Amino acid sequence: MIESPCTIHIPVADLQIAERWYSKAFNASPSYSNEEGVFYDIGGCELMLRLSHSKEQDGIGIYWSAEDIQEEFKRISEFAEVKSHPTTPNAFEQSVAEFLDPFGNIFGIRAKDLKGEKNARIRRAAERAALKNVRAAVDQFMAAEEKQKEVNKRVFWIFSTVLLVLISAFASSHFFGKPKERHPGEVTNPADFLGKKPK
Repeated sequence: MIESPCTIHIPVADLQIAERWYSKAFNASPSYSNEEGVFYDIGGCELMLRLSHSKEQDGIGIYWSAEDIQEEFKRISEFAEVKSHPTTPNAFEQSVAEFLDPFGNIFGIRAKDLKGEKNARIRRAAERAALKNVRAAVDQFMAAEEKQKEVNKRVFWIFSTVLLVLISAFASSHFFGKPKERHPGEVTNPADFLGKKPK
């Protein structure tokens, strides 16, 4: 019974260029390398970028499973040449997209399965909806906070005004109160202290 591939050799003309490209494509670093090739461990499959000195060679095509083909297509298309965009899946096949590496080899990605691709789309939609709800909640919180700050400013202004009025009233009554009432026989002239009556 044939199962998943265990070893894949890809002929390349420049190991350094190939290593940079495939490290980006897999978002992974090589497991090891030597003068003959660069090796990766991708999901239990050994991938070897083999140095080839042949000037004429036909490119090969290898297709890798992707849980979320749309996200992977978006990521890889930022640095790789696109050969074909993701196809619309139907009842008989999964969605497929293709890229070309720097040496003309086809780097393909295929949706893991129809159910998985559908779940991935549902998950993306749920994440976008959750993000939208979070942003709305943050906006409401910021608006409420600004409103509360405005209320606090008004309360502080009213309290300060009332306090100033009370302080002014207290100071006025303490320092500028009503003149003391004079009673009959009360000394009101300094001359009375000397026993003299004013002329």
